[in-house]
Amino acid sequence: MKKVWTFGILVLAAAMAVGAWWFATRRPRVVFAVPPPPAPAPAGVPKDRQVLLANRTLWVGERKRAFPARFAQTQKPTARGTLPYAVVCEAPVTGAVRERAEKLGVRVVRFLPSNALLVEADTAGLKKLEEDALFAAAFEITPVDKIQRALAERIAAGEETPEVTVLALSQADRNALRKDVEAAGGELLQGRLLGPCSLKARVSADFVLELLGRGEVTWV
Repeated sequence: MKKVWTFGILVLAAAMAVGAWWFATRRPRVVFAVPPPPAPAPAGVPKDRQVLLANRTLWVGERKRAFPARFAQTQKPTARGTLPYAVVCEAPVTGAVRERAEKLGVRVVRFLPSNALLVEADTAGLKKLEEDALFAAAFEITPVDKIQRALAERIAAGEETPEVTVLALSQADRNALRKDVEAAGGELLQGRLLGPCSLKARVSADFVLELLGRGEVTWV
């Protein structure tokens, strides 16, 4: 009888140990909100003073200017002390406008519709843009602006290791992200990319959140 009791106690202890290990090692489900559809700009705002992002419409009123005094503190700046910004231009975007922006100390990444530039800038660069009448406004590209709606819906529905396409500010950032993906246990994938600054990978849902909070990432 004593042996039976001893065996039962051992079984119970083993079960408790397994249960404790399971609770300690299981990852909590990532709570992910799907961004609402972007609201349109107010009536009367010219199209060339609007920036049409996937999840947000940025706009500045006619004959108005808007520049942030500091970072919004919603994401981590790059190692260069920069973040991505949408810059609305007063004149049509041309090569000369791009060159003007770069001479002011920001790096032009690409064009944004309807009449804006995606740039990489620090606070000093933003200040110089504000002092130049050729530029009307600058808006920080925040984490909510970077998430593909279909990806957000899949994660919100419970997908734990989604396949993602990540777009970075530069090829050097892309290369560093490839190493970070592998270090986090993700898998780099082959397939159609969005250009030399992009990568495809399968990562955990919580790593998607980390990507969105990095200044060097512009789209996931």
